[in-house]
Amino acid sequence: MMIFFRNFKLVAISLFTVGIGVTWSMALMQMMGFKITVLTSLLAPLIMVIGIPNCIFYINRYRKALVQNSNRTEAINTMISSMSLTLFIANLTTAIGFAVLYYTHSAILQEFGTTASLGVLLTFLLTLFALPLVLQWVSEPYEKSKKTSEWKWIEATLHFIDRMVQGQRKRIYALTLVLSIIGVYGMQFISLNGYVIDDFPENDVAYSDMRFFETYFSGVLPFECIIHTGDSNGVFKNNARVLYRIKRFERLMKEYPAFSEPLSLVSGIKLAHQMDQGDSKFYTLPSIKDLQSLYERNNLNTSRSDWLNPFLSKDKSSTRISFQVADMGSVKFNALLNELKPRIDSIFPPQTYTTVLTGHSRVFLKSQSYLQKNLIESLSIEIILIALVGLLLFRSISIIVLSKLPCLLPLLMTAGIMGLMGIAFKPSTILIFSIAFGISSDGTVYFLTRFRQEIKRGLSFNAAITQTIHETGQSMIFTTIILFFGFSVFAFSSFGGTSALGILVSLTLLMSLLANLILLPSILISLQNRLKPIKEQITPNLLIDDDENTSA
Repeated sequence: MMIFFRNFKLVAISLFTVGIGVTWSMALMQMMGFKITVLTSLLAPLIMVIGIPNCIFYINRYRKALVQNSNRTEAINTMISSMSLTLFIANLTTAIGFAVLYYTHSAILQEFGTTASLGVLLTFLLTLFALPLVLQWVSEPYEKSKKTSEWKWIEATLHFIDRMVQGQRKRIYALTLVLSIIGVYGMQFISLNGYVIDDFPENDVAYSDMRFFETYFSGVLPFECIIHTGDSNGVFKNNARVLYRIKRFERLMKEYPAFSEPLSLVSGIKLAHQMDQGDSKFYTLPSIKDLQSLYERNNLNTSRSDWLNPFLSKDKSSTRISFQVADMGSVKFNALLNELKPRIDSIFPPQTYTTVLTGHSRVFLKSQSYLQKNLIESLSIEIILIALVGLLLFRSISIIVLSKLPCLLPLLMTAGIMGLMGIAFKPSTILIFSIAFGISSDGTVYFLTRFRQEIKRGLSFNAAITQTIHETGQSMIFTTIILFFGFSVFAFSSFGGTSALGILVSLTLLMSLLANLILLPSILISLQNRLKPIKEQITPNLLIDDDENTSA
């Protein structure tokens, strides 16, 4: 920002304003009783890199207006009138992208989605009201504003982009098709196999300890089978039939080396029988007669049998068997459970017993599949809601449908890169798609709102495209470069999910910039030739008016 603005005061104002927004967002999370998790820990840097573009667009517009009329008050009025609605729609679409996570019914996603969406809107409102007030007191010499608003290499890049859009659209579409094919190809290699310690660095003590226990003790992840008889004292009824079924079940589990030795009511009774007889050879489940004698001598039917509490429900209708299991990955573990379930049902018939497989490993597997399922649902809701906002803005279904292509291309490329780089779907990376779509939608909103204003000013179609590229291009390039470095810092994290987030979002930012500055105007020009005139589609809309001209 110092390189672009060359004014320490403007940089400090921007960072301080967004910093207050970050503070409010974290305070809001605390007020709602949310804890810091894998996802909410990303809230502060995420609000920072989403809020900074607001300041960049405002300040760039302020400087250009200052160069035009040399009046600070008029420049601020022009900045507010010409950029506020555009930035509001952009921040609203981003907030919607996070808010849809509330409908996933996953607590960790709901907490993140709620705080992130409210944080984005709070930060925008803070910028909207605070930045103009502070700019009233910041001196910005005319010559310095003119010098810092002119970047020759950016202007040359925008001229090159304009020539491509105006005369080489076939090549642009061909390149888009090639990139889409690469994205689809890479998607095939996305791994859905998640590990509990997947994000830990291999040199971490926890990682090495986990592998040690997996090698020598079958792992440490809890896995349990709960058996419900549906009858009070059902575990001991019918000559303790359930206990002998548990014995068969434990013998079955020994066929799978991934599971440790069980800890259950049967294990406790075996140990009690051994202690009662005084010989290790009696570490067995006793006969019905000996079991009844053991039951009476050890007062198993009284409240003094505290050692039974971890294994039995209060009414003795349910019992559980505990194991430890290795972190074998969600795909392999799911296949193992699918193989085990019918064999368990053969021991505990579903007509009589209800068996529940649970434990941390089982919950992790369930959350993996649940997040993957809800990714599609949340993205679908996000696309529909953002499209409705765009429809309210532009009153043209054809523009909205085709303008979504530049938003979807970065998603496709992100998925392809994940597959080619071997980055798996997991709670820490599944959020990337919502962030990527929100950022891409912001760029689309910036471009389309400015394009609409140029059309309403009476410019020809091609002239409006050229003017829009030059007007929005500089701020979009500034924003992309700053956010690229902002997110790329995450790539150096030792936590795998955060590192993947940094790499993928940084690449998505570059792809989004190219899609919105090259592909989007190309689609709009093609739309002019194949559909009815674009000016007829952009009907009068009181939400957007060319306030820039009236204020100037």
